[in-house]
This record gives sequence, C-alpha cells and structure tokens, in this order.
Amino acid sequence: MTNNKVNTDTVMSTGAYVLAFILMSLPVIGLILCIVWAFVSCSNLNRRNLARACLILMIIGIVFSLIIVILSAAFTSSFGGLMETFNLLNGLKD
Repeated sequence: MTNNKVNTDTVMSTGAYVLAFILMSLPVIGLILCIVWAFVSCSNLNRRNLARACLILMIIGIVFSLIIVILSAAFTSSFGGLMETFNLLNGLKD
C-alpha cells in the first residue's frame, strides 16, 4: 500500500509567517484570505491555525469596537440631555 497523504505538518518558515501577516493585515483581502485559509482550503496546519487565530482576534476587535461605539453614543446623547437640563436651570435663575 502506498500512502498518498499530503504532509500537512511542515513548519512554516519565518518568511512565510511575515508574508502571511502582511497579507492578513490588508483590510478586505486579509479578511477573505483568513476565511479561505481557516475553513476552505489550506493544506498547511500552521497556516490554518494562524488564520483561525487571526479571525478570532478580528472578531474580538469588532466586538470591542462596537461596545465602545455604543457606549460613546449613549454617553454623548446623555451628556447632551444633561447640558440641556443645566441650560434650563440656568435660565430659571435669571
């Protein structure tokens, strides 16, 4: 019997990691590349795991960004309402 299994345990070189990081840092292309490497077709386990880790970090960053945007919008709207209340009180003193 011959074993035709593709060796997926080859170690990525430093240059391959640098190239992967550069490609994954591109805005839209990096996201598409991460999805393809993580789930669709990647024969190298190191590259697949790197892409999955990058996707997890992207999701965490998006969630934190959304939380910050929502909190800042809520703070801004409540601060605007607070300023109107102070202006109303200052107007009553005059």
